[in-house]
Amino acid sequence: MSNLVIEEKSLEAGARYVKFTGVLDASGQDAILDLEQKINNFPPKTLVVFDFQELDYLNSYAIGFIAHWYNFLHKKEGNIVLVKPQSQVYDTLNVLGMTSVLKIFESTEEALRDSKK
Repeated sequence: MSNLVIEEKSLEAGARYVKFTGVLDASGQDAILDLEQKINNFPPKTLVVFDFQELDYLNSYAIGFIAHWYNFLHKKEGNIVLVKPQSQVYDTLNVLGMTSVLKIFESTEEALRDSKK
């Protein structure tokens, strides 16, 4: 049984917002694969905001997907940014080198403002 909820919606200027709640690991595979299908259909130059405020945990399985999605979007001139990961999630991202690749913001609004620079 998965302890993961993923909510996705459109934002201004074609950006997409994805909120993660719970635990991002192999137990949430169905939700992760559903999200991957959506990401695969995002148009070029899409900014995707991953809201990690309510994400309690992620592991290397999840990091692999995030890295894949980042590379996929980057090839289409898009990007993934993160909003306010909890400390334990940040620590995992940092240990695995993702904080040097992904920008992290305090709010969705801040991420959207930064993308317009």
